[in-house]
Amino acid sequence: MAWKDLTPKTFASIRELNGISARTQEEHYELYKGYVGKVNEIQKKLDAVDRTTANQIFSDLRSLRVDYSFALGGMKNHEIFFGHLGGKGGTPTGRLKELIERDFPSFEAWLGDFKASGLAARGWVWLAYDHDMARLTTAVGDADPGDGRVRARVLDRLRPRARQVHRRVLQQPGLGRGGRESRTRARHAAGNEVTFIHSPRAARPHAS
Repeated sequence: MAWKDLTPKTFASIRELNGISARTQEEHYELYKGYVGKVNEIQKKLDAVDRTTANQIFSDLRSLRVDYSFALGGMKNHEIFFGHLGGKGGTPTGRLKELIERDFPSFEAWLGDFKASGLAARGWVWLAYDHDMARLTTAVGDADPGDGRVRARVLDRLRPRARQVHRRVLQQPGLGRGGRESRTRARHAAGNEVTFIHSPRAARPHAS
């Protein structure tokens, strides 16, 4: 296949932020770069894999495809994660806040649920819009990177030393403040069609 060799993107948030050290940001960025490298590596191996041995229990093709989704999801989720950092924080306004208050008892109730879901998850937590239910929902990626599709709010809570980063992402004002928003429709793992909303400024567990 005509794979595109990817290079890590640069982000203005890879620096010292309010409550987040430059070292924390730089170490987190190195993890992101590792995902990009593995995406490129797996793409090349997919070109040469023997597809005649494909098997759902075990095969080289299955392993590469599963790990490719993992790496690609980790790469794209981190890009959104870094892209959300650096704002002044605060409660969102506009359409996003309207939908949160419509679909949850209150903004505070949603935020409490979102943070608790982050503690309960083994990977990512997203705020997403489910087209079948016609409402916002909190989605937990757990061991699934979510196919790398974009989400409205991203919480990555695995590494203890990066907890400040994880807390700060909840305060980003990029959505619902009058700026343009883009939407991607995709199929959720449960079969529901979901729109993931992300800021135009624009993370699965870290690779070790």
